[in-house]
Amino acid sequence: MKTFAFVVILGSQFAASLRAEDRVVSAFSSLNAKHAAGLTDSAADKNAEIDYFSRICPGYAGMELIHEGGDLRSWLKVRKGKKVTALDGLPAILPKEFAWEFPDVSGELVEWRGVLKGDVFQPHAIIFRVTGSDSTKGDKPVTRSCLVVASLAEDGTAKLIGAAMGKDEDKKAAALADKAKAK
Repeated sequence: MKTFAFVVILGSQFAASLRAEDRVVSAFSSLNAKHAAGLTDSAADKNAEIDYFSRICPGYAGMELIHEGGDLRSWLKVRKGKKVTALDGLPAILPKEFAWEFPDVSGELVEWRGVLKGDVFQPHAIIFRVTGSDSTKGDKPVTRSCLVVASLAEDGTAKLIGAAMGKDEDKKAAALADKAKAK
């Protein structure tokens, strides 16, 4: 009986220690129009003077992404319930050595960084690709891209926190995202 009690206590302590060590993992969602609910799109408007679209894309933990664009630019908003947070301030966090004319959320995937508690995923940040042009450095515009990171709160509040560009940008972006967990 003592051995059984010891195993039960040891097993309980082991299970508790596993729960205490939440694992940071990645999950992915799509910005592709075929995986989104379209709200508006200039493709359906014969009289559209410029390109525009607005679509709701899937997310995690009750959050959705609203991907909007127009005039060769696009941006994201985070929605949870009735709370919508625009990810404003993109020019302030993009790498400074590039002009970033016409910034566009260009990737089809969004990486959600978060903690897996049992089988429940609680995201603390998203990582997405932004592309832009720079026509200030020569005859032809140069196009570049970087990964942008936004922190997420459980209530759906989101805030741009940084960007990573170049070699190891994926590792740098993940490190920035995981700093958001610590706050």
